[in-house]
Amino acid sequence: MNKQDNTTDAYLMCDGRHLKKSKTIIKKGDLNPEFDETFAFDIQSQKLGSVYFRVSLLNAGKTKEGNRLLGRVYIGPNLDADLHARWMEMIQLPRKQVTAWHKIQG
Repeated sequence: MNKQDNTTDAYLMCDGRHLKKSKTIIKKGDLNPEFDETFAFDIQSQKLGSVYFRVSLLNAGKTKEGNRLLGRVYIGPNLDADLHARWMEMIQLPRKQVTAWHKIQG
């Protein structure tokens, strides 16, 4: 396998639409990158039940169109039990940092 330049995009989503976006640094030449990133989005409390968070891992191409999706993870209120628990922790601790590692699903 060739060395890859990897990056992640983090989106706050609602009904499949991007509300806000954050981008990470590019990890050059790393076949097994770990991103230790912090994402902060301000959202009104009454909207917390309808939004979710998506993180996508991309192989960075020379152009935006050349980026290749390697995998993603979703965190929100209507997902599996572990991801739902993480979402509830963030809601119950507003303005506090909630730390968790998530494996990207391909």
